[in-house]
Parts: sequence; C-alpha cells; structure tokens
Amino acid sequence: SLVGAFSLLVLLLVLQGMFALWSMNGVFSNVERLAKTSVPAVDITNRLNISIANLRALQTRHILSTTPEALQSADAAVAKEVKKLNDRMARYEAMISLPEERPAFEGFKASAARYLQAGETMLDLSRAGDKAGASALLTGEMVTAYDEMDGFADTFRDANVAAADTMYAESAESFHLSLLSNSAMLVAGVLAGIAAMLFVTREVTRPLGQATQVMGRLAKGDFTVEIAHLDRQNEIGDMARAVDIFRQNGLRVQQMNAQEHRLKQRCNELQQSIGAVCAAALAGDFTHRIDKDFEFPDLNAFATSMNDLVLSIDLGLAETRRVIAALSEGDLTDAMRGQ
Repeated sequence: SLVGAFSLLVLLLVLQGMFALWSMNGVFSNVERLAKTSVPAVDITNRLNISIANLRALQTRHILSTTPEALQSADAAVAKEVKKLNDRMARYEAMISLPEERPAFEGFKASAARYLQAGETMLDLSRAGDKAGASALLTGEMVTAYDEMDGFADTFRDANVAAADTMYAESAESFHLSLLSNSAMLVAGVLAGIAAMLFVTREVTRPLGQATQVMGRLAKGDFTVEIAHLDRQNEIGDMARAVDIFRQNGLRVQQMNAQEHRLKQRCNELQQSIGAVCAAALAGDFTHRIDKDFEFPDLNAFATSMNDLVLSIDLGLAETRRVIAALSEGDLTDAMRGQ
C-alpha cells in the first residue's frame, strides 16, 4: 500500500540519515583529534623554535647596547623571552604523547640548560663592558647549544607533523569507507530511496567531499584554501571550523617561518656590509657607509650605529691631521675640536 511504501521510504531515509551521520561523526572525530592534539603540538613546537631564535636576537641586541638605559631594556627583554621559552617548554612537555618525542625533548632541555647558563655568563660579560668576550661566547659555545636545540626541536616537530599526516589518512579512510557504505545502501534501496539519496548527497556527501579535498590541500601545505560551511551550526560546521583552526595555525607557522628566514637573510647581509665597511676602514677609506635597508628595526639601528662609529673615527682622524699640520707650521695655539 501507499502507507507501507511511504513508511518504507521514511524508514530508509531515517536509516540512511542515521548511518550517514554516524559515519560523518567518525570523520569529524578524527579531524577533532587532529585539531586538539597534533595541531597544538605542532604549533607549540614551532613556537619553541621561534623563542630560541628570538632569544638569540635579543642576546645580540644586549651586546650591541652600550648605555645603561639600553642595557636595562635589553636585560628585561631577554628575561621575558627566557620566561616565555620555559613556559612553552612546560606546556609542550605536558602534551607529549609520541614515543619519539620524549628523548628528543629531554635532549632539547639539556641543550637549553647549557645555552641559558652560557647566556647568563655572556650577559655578565656584556654588562661589564667586555663586548668582545660576550660576542665570542655568543658565536662560539652558545652556537653549538643553539644548533642542538634547533635539531631536537625539528625532531619532535617532525614527529608531530607525521602524526598529523597519519590522522589525516585515517580521516580520509573513514570518509571513503563511509562513502562506500552509503553507496551500497543506496543501491539496495534505489527504487524506494531516491529522495533519501538526493538529500544525503546534497547535505552530507558533498560537504564531506569538500572537507576531504580541503584537508588534502592543507596536508600539502596550501593554507590559502577557503573553508566552506563555517557558518553551519551542526557537525559539518564544527568539522569545518576544526579544519579552519588547523589552516589558521598552519598559516601562522608558515608566516613565522618566512619571517625567521628573512631575518636570517638580513643578518647575513648586514654581516657582509659590516665586513665591507671594516675592510675599507683598514685600507684607510672611512667614507664607506652602510646604506641598505635591512627591514628589521634592530638591524637598521645597528647599521646606523656602525655608520656613526666610522664617521666619528673619520672626523677624529681629520681633526688630528689638522692639529698636526698646525703644529708643523709652528702654531702651538691650536687644539683639538670635537663634537
């Protein structure tokens, strides 16, 4: 009868809807696990890398500081970054779940302890005015500890990225199994469940397919992809927002890595420029200046200080030559004039 047929159709729709929601929830669980475990772990490991890079930059700034005010400001900045590094290490240690993470993190902690201890010695030398000794320590023993920290950080970061890839693979597998099961049910009830098939295709399968494609692009490092269905107030919307969290974190990490790379490039360029100025000065040419924009205020400030130093030396030598010339002509009344 029509009532029986309608009841069968309703039953098929209910069963299909329940099954689809169940399978979708499995995919969402994998994505949620990805967003709540691997993504935060990857994020905090990248923040550890950023902290050690920032700390090194601030220590360099301390060496370059000469006035009491500048030294006090540099001390405060270094202390703040050390606290941030320790806080992030504590946060990450509580999140460790992979077997390969623990030995790498213990190595990181040991290297960090050596680096921070040497850093205290370097700061004492810098405060005492022994800038050469502080620079030697920063570019010698501390570089070894820094490289060890960076290597260990890469190890446990890569482990978490690999875990995220595994979770993505599990999500994709769950999705494909869900798709196959839904297709089998649709084939079995094709005559009575066309309406149910259309509903599920429009409201469930298509969004899941889009989510899988988005996760695939995110796994390949494409964080510019747009996330659909963020405004939905259901499991699809929750899954989309979870994926969007991963995308935003990945984009931030990508931007921070790019900024760190630019900083290293500009530091190398500054080092080359300083070398050129020093080489010219050794040759007796004090007119050579650093006129390049190094993008970062601290690097530009250091370049300006270097130019001021060379200018001051040039002016002092010129004044000395003038007084000596006057003395050679018998004028004993002339004296050195400086700014």
